[in-house]
Amino acid sequence: MTRPPSQSRVQPPSTDPARAAIDHALRILTARDRSRATLLRKLAEKDHSPAHANAAADHLARLGLLDDRRYAENLVRAQLARKPAGRSFLLARLRKDGIDQKLAETVIAEALAPRDLAAEAADLARRKARTMQTLAPEIRQRRLFAMLARRGFDPDTARAALELALTDPPDEST
Repeated sequence: MTRPPSQSRVQPPSTDPARAAIDHALRILTARDRSRATLLRKLAEKDHSPAHANAAADHLARLGLLDDRRYAENLVRAQLARKPAGRSFLLARLRKDGIDQKLAETVIAEALAPRDLAAEAADLARRKARTMQTLAPEIRQRRLFAMLARRGFDPDTARAALELALTDPPDEST
């Protein structure tokens, strides 16, 4: 059964540039949550003027559909659920998505407060060390330290984790 044109579900593209920017922003946010900076960049890529892009972002923020804090919290939670990470890794990831430095630091501090970073880093190093049994100890230690640094753990935490990981027998149950 075909519908008459007046009952079509697809709306024709808006001729109003402000409305078109809002419609496009809604389509972008339907796929997944984004930061304000990412949304503005994507709207600019589609040739929406900065004024219309900002107005659309403001409108969606007022509706609660665009929220940098919520985006940052979800991103940090997802990263930490996937694999342990330190402060600098998480901060770089949030800054890459245009999250304000102060907001990023606040969200990261809240997320990391209840966690034992040294234990998580040691566990990560232990798991990785199991795959490096054939390497010379100094090579294994250098590679594990580099892996922990790439995951954003500070040097003191990485050293402590390495000491635990390389002196404790690996836990085969994990």
